[in-house]
Amino acid sequence: MAAEEGVSEYSGTLNVSPTAAGVVFSLTGSTLFAMSNLVIRKGLRLAGSRGLSAGDGGYSYLLEPTWWAGTACMLAGELANFFAYVFSPPTLVTPLGSFSSLVLTVMFSHLFTSDNLNVFGALGCLLAISGLSTMVLTVPEEQSVASVLEVWELAKKPGFVTYVAAVFLVLATLTCHAAPSHGSSNVLIYSSISAMVGALSIMAAKGLAIAVRLTLSGSNQFGHGLTYFFPLVIAASLLIQQNYTNKALDIFKGGLVIPINYIVFNVTTIAGYLILFQVSQTVVEVGSELCGFVTIVSGIFLIYSTKSMDTPPISGLLRCGLKPRSDSSRSNMPVHQHGRA
Repeated sequence: MAAEEGVSEYSGTLNVSPTAAGVVFSLTGSTLFAMSNLVIRKGLRLAGSRGLSAGDGGYSYLLEPTWWAGTACMLAGELANFFAYVFSPPTLVTPLGSFSSLVLTVMFSHLFTSDNLNVFGALGCLLAISGLSTMVLTVPEEQSVASVLEVWELAKKPGFVTYVAAVFLVLATLTCHAAPSHGSSNVLIYSSISAMVGALSIMAAKGLAIAVRLTLSGSNQFGHGLTYFFPLVIAASLLIQQNYTNKALDIFKGGLVIPINYIVFNVTTIAGYLILFQVSQTVVEVGSELCGFVTIVSGIFLIYSTKSMDTPPISGLLRCGLKPRSDSSRSNMPVHQHGRA
């Protein structure tokens, strides 16, 4: 209870609830992530035209200012996301942040690039929003933790050890066996590696967020060496994640990479959080969350699978609906003659 009281007191000085603060930080991070996706992709294209591309194992993007601008934007989004985890559980922050980033990426692509959001994409956005609303309404309460040492004790339990071992086994298989031979032809490989490493970084970020939260409530956690282990895991994970994200975005379209990344990242993150903190939920709550998640995935699939379809953009349909019919269009209409026999 000390952690919860500390968060309440700290957020109370800002006159906002912990949940509201978490949502604001999450949406801020999502906006920065969406912007970084576009800028990083542009930087990768520019770097690839001047040297060996990231998809071919090159690092010419390190000399490209546009790529660095996108990366800086992404790091700012990571920072905002971290503060979201200080106030709210990953079961709320992760789906909200990832979903918002996806929708904002589509919107920014529609506004600033040649990508157009068609009517199916708009319907997909509505589906995703409905699914997200269902998940947010069934978010379980976060377990109170009195110390980072308690987090370590939870992490040593068989359930979470099995989870981490399974994730590392899949990562080792993808990295050592699948990536060298099929990475450039199968979008699942690089996208899944990036997403699963990102999920591990979220576990460490949550541990660091708990340390910060407890420290703000008056219980200093930076006297424990374990507290400094979390930033090391986060930094290493971000470097690996960025490397494979660059490879995926350089080879494949964002419309393929982003939905796969969303699904793998959210499933791995939420599963890890529920196992680590042993969150108990009713059958109805689990069913509602699964329905919400499936609805979000369906919406995202509809958005990205119909991007290349030859359908009018939603903005064009709106303009057509508001524009009065011109005389020229009337003159092209067939005229039926009713003459006498």
